[in-house]
Order: sequence, then C-alpha cells, then structure tokens
Amino acid sequence: MSGTYKVLSQNRRLVAYLPCLRTAIKQTRVFSSFRSHHPSEGQFIEDPTNRNSDQNFIWPDSSLGPLATKDKRFPLPGSTGISQHLQPPSAPLEELQVDPTELIKVDRDERQASILTEFNLVAEMETALSGTGPWECVAQDCPQLLRKDFQELFPGRDLSRSQLTVITISHRTKNDMSMWSPEVEAEREDLLKTFMKGGEELCSVLKEMGYWADFVDPSSGRPYYGEYTNATLFETDERYRRLGFEIQDLGCCKVISHHLWGTHTFLGSVFTNCPTDDPVLEGLLKEHM
Repeated sequence: MSGTYKVLSQNRRLVAYLPCLRTAIKQTRVFSSFRSHHPSEGQFIEDPTNRNSDQNFIWPDSSLGPLATKDKRFPLPGSTGISQHLQPPSAPLEELQVDPTELIKVDRDERQASILTEFNLVAEMETALSGTGPWECVAQDCPQLLRKDFQELFPGRDLSRSQLTVITISHRTKNDMSMWSPEVEAEREDLLKTFMKGGEELCSVLKEMGYWADFVDPSSGRPYYGEYTNATLFETDERYRRLGFEIQDLGCCKVISHHLWGTHTFLGSVFTNCPTDDPVLEGLLKEHM
C-alpha cells in the first residue's frame, strides 16, 4: 500500500486491496482521531519532571498505541529510560549544532506523514502475509455525467454544488455470482453483513471528520442513512460501467463483472463529499498507478 500520490488527468482515482475491510477502516479511524484531537501544531503538556520550567514538551500520545511516535529518551519497554546519573555527561548546550528549542517543535504535517508511513507499513506487512487482499476499495471523483443521475438517490442534498466522491468496495467471491445455488446465497448473505458493518464504520469515520457520507444497501439499492426515495442503485445498474465495471446481460438476468475477478464479485458503494486527496482516504487507499 505504499507509493506516491499523483493526479491522473482531471479525475483522481485511489485503489487498494485489503485483507480485511473492517480492520483497515479501524486503523484509519486511529489516524482520523489523531487529526480530530490535534488540530494545531501538536499537543503540548507540561514536563512533570520540571514543574518550574517555562518550556513545554511533547509526550507520546497513548491513544495512538503502536502508531505513536517513539520517544528516543525512553527506549525500554513501558516507555522507560536510563536514569540520568547512569548516563555519560552530555555536551554543553553551547556546543550543540542545533538550537535545543527546535527539538521540541513538532510540525502537524510531519506528524501526519509519519503516522501515514507507519500505517502503510503495517498494511503492507498484512498484505504480504495474506497475498492480494480479497477486498478492493476504489475512491474516485464522481464523473460529471453521473452527478445528475445520483441526485435522485440523495434528494436531500445538492450534489451539483459540492465535491462528490464514490467509493466502490468489491469482494472476490469463491462462487460465481452469475448462477444461483445455496452456496452462492450463503456467501452473498455473509458478504452483505460484512459490507454493511464496514459501510457504517467508514461513514462514521468520515462524519467524525466533518464530512457527509452515506452508503447504498445492496439488498434494497437505497441509501442507508438518507431519506426514503424510489430511486435505487443495484449492483447490476448500468451506471456502474462509468465507475470501471462491466454489466453482462445473460438473457435471463444481468450480472456485475469485475476487471480482475469477472463474475466472482460482490459490490457495494459509499458516497461522500470527502475529497480523494484527504489524508484519511489516502491512508486507507493508494493511488492506482
């Protein structure tokens, strides 16, 4: 999941293959929580070992768990270090090449970049251990030709006046979804439950960041949170062609086809006004190169 971010033509497209949908979203929540609780250039608290000092120091953020930036002064388990009287005398401050006051300044963007890097390393290790993940998440700017069509899905919002990002979430299925069998039905039910939980988690993260978000219930074709509408968006809807899928007409029915997995595919979609260049989405997805 590592890589640089670029803009392809006028539409930005991010894609990632995830071993577990909900785990990835929960990891993204860690990063979004950091942004929510650190709106300024870091969070400073008083150094408890020096109550008379006028300087403030940054201490590890326990809420970030393993993603927290390690303090080199406390390398031992439990964030402990060697007592000062056991350490060799340090050089006088005047001999230091760097102004010590600069050492305690933390740039917000650098902290975010550091957390994103650690997040990508964790996800990369998981992907390496499990192979290409069965979940594909693609976030892309909604094509202009689809904005008017999707407006009927969300009658309470004016989609023409704001950013609209469509996140398609696909799962590689064991069974061919172009046929019916008890095994196909059972697999679809399991994937539906997983997607619904993942959709709730993802929308919750985006809403905590101040964005609007909703997802389409694959079983009804209607928005999960939005007001009731007669408009629907099922996975065999022709509009999915403009989002990178194929719709196969089998005569008796239609079936969605994925560019890698064919008809071994389960599909769901999330809509939001969160731009594709927001670090929260970039932390979950990487750009399709």
